[in-house]
Amino acid sequence: IIQQFQEKLQDLQLSEEQNSNMNLLRFLRARDFKLNLAEDMLRKNLAWRKENDMDNIRNYQVPSHFQQDLPYDVVGFDSGNSPVFILP
Repeated sequence: IIQQFQEKLQDLQLSEEQNSNMNLLRFLRARDFKLNLAEDMLRKNLAWRKENDMDNIRNYQVPSHFQQDLPYDVVGFDSGNSPVFILP
């Protein structure tokens, strides 16, 4: 079924990570292995990622006024790799 899914997505030019069996399996499981629904979900996900420039999120610079209005500091990352903030 993963191979069938990959065939339906050939026009997308997915990266190696995006086209991995594990990644595609997430979408298939989320839609009970219904190829058309999984394809629609994946295409919408890719469109959202592009629209919100998610592939460059680590390069995001917080506006300077934000630091002045709400001082904070990133002190590291938790076990889930989420940032840990200190707020006064």
